[in-house]
Amino acid sequence: MNPDYEKQLDAAVDRMLKGLPDVEAPPSLAPRVLRALEARLAPAAARRSWQNWPASLRWPALAALAACFAALCFGSWWLVQTEPLTLAWHQIEAWGAQIATFCNAFKAVLGAVFLAIRQLSPALLLGGCVAAALAYGCCLALGTVYFRLALSRYKH
Repeated sequence: MNPDYEKQLDAAVDRMLKGLPDVEAPPSLAPRVLRALEARLAPAAARRSWQNWPASLRWPALAALAACFAALCFGSWWLVQTEPLTLAWHQIEAWGAQIATFCNAFKAVLGAVFLAIRQLSPALLLGGCVAAALAYGCCLALGTVYFRLALSRYKH
């Protein structure tokens, strides 16, 4: 669009809007808005701190919380005494033993690898690290080239 036309249109709309008379609000609007604002600002009993709750809500809530705590304690005591939990615990212990065996074997293999590396000469280790770095750089460079070639077909 033409920038001059947009400015002229903006000025014309602004003049027309400023020329409109003010609209009077209905007389019942202001009290309704004030009541709605007061209702939003007054916190509900659930959002107030425990000390500010009315006593008619505090005591039943305390009783319900105490009942939930007692049920939780009794349920956990009962659950520990059941046979399925004992069997599940033994199964978890068996899995833990298998994992510990795997970790011990891995630690032994890792120790053997470190011992073999210590026996190698530093020049051989440095040459291996340089070769690995060069191989990584070649893979990165060739991957970049192939990626660019693959995308170049779709740009034309």
